[in-house]
Amino acid sequence: DGSLVNLVCDEIMSRELTEVAYIAGTEAVLEAALAYAPDITRCCLSAQTTPESQIDLAVRYACKRLQFSRKVTAEAAAKAEEAGLIRNLFWSDDLEDARAYVEMGIDVVLTNRANVLSDL
Repeated sequence: DGSLVNLVCDEIMSRELTEVAYIAGTEAVLEAALAYAPDITRCCLSAQTTPESQIDLAVRYACKRLQFSRKVTAEAAAKAEEAGLIRNLFWSDDLEDARAYVEMGIDVVLTNRANVLSDL
């Protein structure tokens, strides 16, 4: 019913975290967040296995970010950039692997090994 999304949005706003926090989730989460707190940044996690569809959903829900899976292509990364989206990758723990995704156009690489990727 969106009550949990609303609670998280309230916490983000009350703690003045709108510059650093965002709501990430599926279509239902994005729809609830857009309706309740349109000024809080959203990140699309839906349709990660089909990057083209994911970009369309991110645009539909006025997201500023999306989180690609490792199935992302250079073409999808370019299309997301054209749409003005910040492109996250879930995930890479290897420096050369992460570098290849950054060279492809990924903006943020989620990792368990930030110490390894810090030079990137």
